[in-house]
Amino acid sequence: MDRLGDISSDRWLRDQVFNAAWAYDLAFAWDPEPEVETLLAMCELKPGARVLLPACGTGRIALPLARRGFEVEASDINPHMLAYARRRPHPLLSYSPGDMSRALGAQVPDCHAAFTLCNSLRYLLDDDEIAGHFQAVRERLRPGALYVTELALNAADERLLGVPNTWVLEYPGRRVTARWTVVAITPPTALEAAEIEVVERDGTRVTFSERQPQRLWTFRELLAAAGARGLELDKVWTAAGTPAADPELPGRYYVALRRSERAS
Repeated sequence: MDRLGDISSDRWLRDQVFNAAWAYDLAFAWDPEPEVETLLAMCELKPGARVLLPACGTGRIALPLARRGFEVEASDINPHMLAYARRRPHPLLSYSPGDMSRALGAQVPDCHAAFTLCNSLRYLLDDDEIAGHFQAVRERLRPGALYVTELALNAADERLLGVPNTWVLEYPGRRVTARWTVVAITPPTALEAAEIEVVERDGTRVTFSERQPQRLWTFRELLAAAGARGLELDKVWTAAGTPAADPELPGRYYVALRRSERAS
């Protein structure tokens, strides 16, 4: 993994795509409500519950949850993301700086659920940091509460090389194109070229790009790493928000892990 350079969480403080929080927010500004509905259905949450959101980014999920009446504790390692998120305050929503691989807040088991989305778990590369993340989440969950992580699984496929995942969002006077392209697969990691391009009405163009290493997870590896820190499988749903028939096939999944009562 040394060939990828810095594998610690601190690398995301310097990531040029994440530092361009305003552009990132535009690129990921599709309707969050289907994702919110899936998360709430999986956890059977009711308004008033306390929710933990490590790696919250610009708050695209945190804010809708707060608006629905949930008490949301959100954190991110990147100060540009947090600064942008704080432009849209809500009385039930708090933001704080935080490394998702370390203690998350007061270490009191008061949360009814925890969520990470957009492949955030795959940005932890080091085994110790992965273990630290699962431990930190478990310490914040109430007994029996769920942690739902949304990510691509079983994706170590050479056929993915060079094939961009591209989407375009149109705004009044502005066009935003995002591309994530796998450029190398060297298990247990893949290297992706991330790019966000913003074109204004007058033709002005600005592009933010970065090489982003991501951890490759199989379903079994994910369960083993989480289980070692007292988080056990509850359910797996597809990206469409339906129960997964076979989570060992390549795809994007919502994996719900329940805090067990055995010692971690």
